[in-house]
Amino acid sequence: MVTLENKSKFFALVVDDEPDLGDIVAEELQFAGFEAKAVTRVTAAIEFLRANRVDIVVSDLRMPDGGAKTLLEAIDTEQISKPKVFLVVSGYSEVSSEALGGRPVTAVFPKPIDFEKLVVTINQNLK
Repeated sequence: MVTLENKSKFFALVVDDEPDLGDIVAEELQFAGFEAKAVTRVTAAIEFLRANRVDIVVSDLRMPDGGAKTLLEAIDTEQISKPKVFLVVSGYSEVSSEALGGRPVTAVFPKPIDFEKLVVTINQNLK
């Protein structure tokens, strides 16, 4: 597995309307050495990004208050933290560019999440 020194200096925000899944992803990232927090609403994620530096976002594609597209739009248009890595998690087999508002993301992961692959992808993109 790819490792980085001082991973704890990197902060991950997990955004998923399923609280248990968000907590599991955040815990897996903490286990891998990152600081991490889970929130269940896009509005909470935007508020957190306004007040904190975030290096990594792991967001569900669709949530009641918008999902990844809404979050990407806020990151592009507001004066908030711009993560180095933006990952989308989806229960759908295909995720179109239109579903993300044409905005680029680091990677899309299907549910259930392969946590080892998730961590490797994050490490590779933080170098």
